[in-house]
Amino acid sequence: MLKVLIADDEQIICQMICKLINWEEKGLKIIGMAHNGLEALKIMEEEQPDIIISDIRMPGYDGLQIVQKGKDMSLNADFVIMSGYKNFEYAHTALNLGVKHYLLKPIDKKELEETIDRILQHRKEASAIVEEKKELEEIASSGKKRIRKHFLSSIIHSSRFSGDRELEELDEKLHCEFENGYFIAFLTKIDSNAPNYDIKSLLNGIDYLIEKAMEDGEWEYINSYVKTGVVTVVNYQAEHREQVLNAMDKILKLCRLELDKFNGFYVTIGIGEEKDSIADIKATIGEAVAAVKCRLKKGTNRIINYSELNYRQISVEDIFKESIRRQFENEIEAMDIQAFISDFDKLVDDIHTMVNYSPVLIFELMEKMKELTIDIWKGNKVQEAIIGDFEQQMQFILDCNIREELLLRNFIETYQRYFERVIEDKRNTSQLPVRKAKQFINENYMRQITLEEVAEAIELSPAYFSTVFKKEVGINFSDYLISCRIEAAKDRLKNGNLPVNLIAEEVGYVDAKYFSKTFYKLVGLKPTEYRKLYR
Repeated sequence: MLKVLIADDEQIICQMICKLINWEEKGLKIIGMAHNGLEALKIMEEEQPDIIISDIRMPGYDGLQIVQKGKDMSLNADFVIMSGYKNFEYAHTALNLGVKHYLLKPIDKKELEETIDRILQHRKEASAIVEEKKELEEIASSGKKRIRKHFLSSIIHSSRFSGDRELEELDEKLHCEFENGYFIAFLTKIDSNAPNYDIKSLLNGIDYLIEKAMEDGEWEYINSYVKTGVVTVVNYQAEHREQVLNAMDKILKLCRLELDKFNGFYVTIGIGEEKDSIADIKATIGEAVAAVKCRLKKGTNRIINYSELNYRQISVEDIFKESIRRQFENEIEAMDIQAFISDFDKLVDDIHTMVNYSPVLIFELMEKMKELTIDIWKGNKVQEAIIGDFEQQMQFILDCNIREELLLRNFIETYQRYFERVIEDKRNTSQLPVRKAKQFINENYMRQITLEEVAEAIELSPAYFSTVFKKEVGINFSDYLISCRIEAAKDRLKNGNLPVNLIAEEVGYVDAKYFSKTFYKLVGLKPTEYRKLYR
């Protein structure tokens, strides 16, 4: 029999848990009850329990410390954490420690029993002592599931998917029973108030709830994880359409019950439109994702059906026109964050004036901005680590904000932070390219060189080179080039006898009169007058 340890500083709680379910009937034996963390640790060391049900707050060691102690001693146990508080910090730490089971007090008999049954089922599937035939079947089943997840993931991330001939082959390849009929996708999306939360363990639980709701239906389905959710594609016949939608309702209820154990977690289910061909799977997945994005207006903890959305269809290309794109290119090149924010705010204001605009338009605009910024930074040789961090942070912002004002604020704050980071990094590394630029100018001032030519020679974009050069040297490229030419002319006037018109040609001027005018403006003397000073 598997051994169970119950740990809670209230004796009455321990006794209640003992009586809630028939442990022996499930093949379990309660081998101890501990009323503080020290007692629990001692029993763990002596008895090596298989299941530990622990309160999250106890004297000695708390529940999370007990989990860590168990991991440190390589204890092969499943932990069930109990808490009377919807405290995110506790929940977050528990999830990061790999705890998959979290119960809120007062303990509900049905929920406790389902949790224990889930643990036993997982243990049964993983057990090495299961008869050989069943073990092989489970391994094969696991392999099928992995193949299915990989297939769906490849559709999600591929640029195109043609399914005209695949339907006949997919059943064999994916161990599915896809049929001619209908296909629909839905995305079960998890959000949290906490930044950078790790929900991998939580997604395992959500995947289990989806399986639980879908397993008895007369349809075929496959699941695949995305960053903070699970995508499901269902294949069914017309007569089962209503049951499929009912299953999605059930999934929402199950997920809300699960997430209610933690503070600040939300679920949204986005449903794509029904398709009659497997070739349109990618389209229905895209619609499910778009439906989830509309939680910015519709809210969370609900189902959003793409077919029921009546937002005005506006292409992002109608907003982010070529002239606007060039404007932002210049601002990113010049690292002008104030102009960037001002113009971005104007674009958002333009969207807000549109009647019944879709929240998807905001996401698409931000994606365009992100892609443009990354392309320019790569061209300007910004450190790969900075670009990678920026891309990851932007993806998090686009994925995890559930209100438009938060999305916009976090977007702007991230741009401000990374513009400053790029500027600081370039400040630390800009002296070398400026030195190269000055050397190039000093060696080529006698030709008609341009800013673009110098920028290309030192492998920077013209706009960025212009900004860096002026910042480091104190004057712009044109003024520096003129100063180089005038200094060279002064040297020739002092130490040679060439006529002024030939000196003008040697230092890069094709017009002697323009040279004399420029010389006088900078030196305060005409070239001939300057020469007389040294004769």
